Amino acid sequence: LGHTSLMGAVNSGQVEAVGVLVEAGSDLDARSNTGQTGLMLASGKGYREIVELLIAKGADCNFRIKSEYNATPLIACVWRDGSGFDETSSAPFVRAFACLPEVDPGLCADRNTALTSCVDRQRNEFVAAICARGKGAYLDAPNSEGMTPLQKACQFGRTKSAEILLRAGCNPNAGSKSPLGLAIWHCSD
Repeated sequence: LGHTSLMGAVNSGQVEAVGVLVEAGSDLDARSNTGQTGLMLASGKGYREIVELLIAKGADCNFRIKSEYNATPLIACVWRDGSGFDETSSAPFVRAFACLPEVDPGLCADRNTALTSCVDRQRNEFVAAICARGKGAYLDAPNSEGMTPLQKACQFGRTKSAEILLRAGCNPNAGSKSPLGLAIWHCSD
């Protein structure tokens, strides 16, 4: 698999082993043969303690895996399938991760931000956590279809997400499509 000892410990959630390996000088940003770092693995698995440890020790928070999605550790966290990492228990993790000044919730290759990904997956606690960054959350950033996170929420009837986005200051007139028109379109399906 091309994993270092650190990645093996991260992959299996061994917090103490990760700590020992970090203190011994393991390369925090070494990449597996699939291009992932230990932080990306920990983020994708929802290992909060390991993520916090790796970030505290200087792991690259804005690393982008070289793939069609160009995902960052934050986006890997958002994309989690929920197994052992449900929205309620992980919201503080995402909130803490999203608010770190070192973390850029920037764009993926498909032009979806972490915020748009949260809206797509109906993860409202994550939407709120990322919105807490203000403009740094890319509130009105359009995706490859020219749609903002607010427009995506309206298109798919995600009222709670839309409310959170509007309270955070999303521009209801931003993007290439009208949020009202998308909401009406959704209701007519």
